[in-house]
Amino acid sequence: MTDRLSAERPALANSIKALEPASQQQLAQELAALLLAQFPALAKRLRTDVPNRADLAVAFSDEMDTHYFALQDAGDNQCLAAFELARAAAAVGLADSGDPCEAVYEALHAFEDPEVVLALVKRGLRDET
Repeated sequence: MTDRLSAERPALANSIKALEPASQQQLAQELAALLLAQFPALAKRLRTDVPNRADLAVAFSDEMDTHYFALQDAGDNQCLAAFELARAAAAVGLADSGDPCEAVYEALHAFEDPEVVLALVKRGLRDET
C-alpha cells in the first residue's frame, strides 16, 4: 500500500525513505519540534516529557477533527485553524510513532504555506548527504 506522501509527492517520499533510519528519526523529531513551536495550543496540550506523547497527539488530532467538522458544518471561519491544528497534532503523533513520511504529509497540510515544512525536510535531506 502506498503512503499518502508517496501518492502526493513521490520524489519527496522516496528521498525520505532513502535516509538511514537514524536520519529518518531525527527528521521526524525536528518536524515535531517545529510543529510544537508553530502551534502553541498543541505545545500546551502535549507535554514533551511523557512516554505516550504519540497517543496523546493522536487523541488530540481526533478531537480537533471532530471540532473542525462541527465548525465547518456551522459555517464558522475558524474551521481552517482547527483543521491545521488537527493536522499538526496528527503529524506529531506520527513523528513520535516513527512514521516520517506520514508525519511530513500531515505537516504539509498543517500550514497554508507548506514551505516551512519543505525547507526543514530539504535541510534534513541535505544534511544526510
